[in-house]
Amino acid sequence: MTRKFELQPFEADQAAPVDLRALYELSVAALRLDRPDPVVLDYDDWVASLRQLAPSLGSRGYWIARRDGELVAKAVVYFPPDENEHLALTAITVAPRRRREGVGTAVLKAVLPELEARGRKLVEGWELSKGGPGAQWAVAVGMRISKSTIAQTLDIRDVDPVLWDVPAPDGFRVAEWVGAAPDELVASYARALHVMRDAPAGDSEYRLAEWTAERVREAEARHRERNVVQRVVVAVSEATGEVVALTQMDLYTDYPEWAVQQDTAVIPADRGKGLGQWVKAHMLRALLAERPSIGKIYTNVNADNEYMIRVNEQIGFTTSRSTVGVSAEIAELRRLLG
Repeated sequence: MTRKFELQPFEADQAAPVDLRALYELSVAALRLDRPDPVVLDYDDWVASLRQLAPSLGSRGYWIARRDGELVAKAVVYFPPDENEHLALTAITVAPRRRREGVGTAVLKAVLPELEARGRKLVEGWELSKGGPGAQWAVAVGMRISKSTIAQTLDIRDVDPVLWDVPAPDGFRVAEWVGAAPDELVASYARALHVMRDAPAGDSEYRLAEWTAERVREAEARHRERNVVQRVVVAVSEATGEVVALTQMDLYTDYPEWAVQQDTAVIPADRGKGLGQWVKAHMLRALLAERPSIGKIYTNVNADNEYMIRVNEQIGFTTSRSTVGVSAEIAELRRLLG
């Protein structure tokens, strides 16, 4: 008997309650199986999270797959803008009880034409557990490992705050803001952000932004539009009045108990002075003074970035799992999948 397969767009605001509940149960079951460090939201928080989009990753497509009427998988795709308009960041999740039945491959095959229709040439998947079923499947269907990363977690309850008592390096002062950089710092802040392009990134096709003051303002606006609060701490040179180091933290209104550590950068001329550790330690003190409800902070670091891994460990982060990114040309995947 032929088993009918159907891929359809999914909109949380229009979904039937029974479909939302089934999708939640699929997502939680897969998360607990695939990750040793799952962040499992309760149902109401999970529904709210469907509306919370990552500010830097562009628009999102969401599809669900049914087979003989049963919800068996989901596909979530981000379509990043600007330098990355060639790329589709894709995550396919199959219900654990329906794995090894060709469901993931069928979903990928069905969604690829949708990605090409939006002008995308490459597909990437991120943060797959190294050696896990997702990474193994991706390689089996024709994708390649494009980068190695590690997931790190800071559990506030397990860390002695004395780790954050980091003295200010001579010749620098701290500045901080929430939401928007001060006009007098935005240009040098953009220049400091630009050095993120020097950070190890493996062979990922994702291209970091060419930062300017104007693009900083655009990014700040995207955070506001998506209801994500970004806190920034920078080191300012007393001699020049310019930003020479920075760190960012994203706070999602639907998740009051955790935060996401984003970019940290130090300009080449001022590396080796402890500025990275200093701004990150200051961030933690300021963040927890303002939001004592925060219990955990999450981040991902390229596995080759030994400096940032070490800095994170110095302030209390521990490695929770090793992860990989995968990549492939969409045209080649379509050829392989037939």
